Amino acid sequence: MKKIVKNILYFLFPNKRITLRMVHGLYRGIKLNVAIKNQLGIILYPNETDLQSFLSKNLDPGDTAFDIGSYIGYTSILTSKIVRENGHVYSFEPINENLLNLERNIRLNKCKNISIINKALSNKNGESEFIIQDKGENLGMSSMVWGKTKDNTKKQLVKTIRVDDDSKLRYLSPKTIKIDAEGAEGLVIEGMQSLISRCRPYIYIECTNIGREITWSIMKSLNYSCFQAKDDKDEILDFTSYISNEFLWMPNQ
Repeated sequence: MKKIVKNILYFLFPNKRITLRMVHGLYRGIKLNVAIKNQLGIILYPNETDLQSFLSKNLDPGDTAFDIGSYIGYTSILTSKIVRENGHVYSFEPINENLLNLERNIRLNKCKNISIINKALSNKNGESEFIIQDKGENLGMSSMVWGKTKDNTKKQLVKTIRVDDDSKLRYLSPKTIKIDAEGAEGLVIEGMQSLISRCRPYIYIECTNIGREITWSIMKSLNYSCFQAKDDKDEILDFTSYISNEFLWMPNQ
């Protein structure tokens, strides 16, 4: 049935964007304006199931959360609904085209408790060149650390900030932090060590080969334990097992 729906939408709306409701899990009912060509799967299929579980278990109404690498906003919107009107979500998205769609989707869902920061989090304040794959169409894979030697890419210069230096962000106390930074997660963690040490948030990280070593080193030095997102019961004690997956970093008492 889903394949039929996809084919019909591809036929009716080639290379266009339309607004649909997500249909699975905690995302069910969220309105998203999506590109039919490469974002329809977000609407039709289950996605980010471990992240959904992480947010529902670790956030309560009134909490603050960081969504780092917000893309088009469905995780920020879900987080907004969990923390409700007295909570707040800080949504970080550096890519301009993603930003426009993020803003549109937040408006569609009437979220009043999301602040958007159109900058990339890193270990320094300045600028960085982002590479967008597939001639700029694969916006979900935009990265400031990989793809620089590939052909058929689009480049965008973005501002970078270090959380521990920022006059506002450094004093916030997020209860959860989600990081999907396409290889730059180590730089993100390096730039917010003081915040993590102070407020001890629960952290969900998409781990890559590029960012894994620095992330592991810093989080262990901050007295955190690591678990696979799919199984938060057995602690990962060996660095060789911390590779190319989604992980939870939980603060030790």
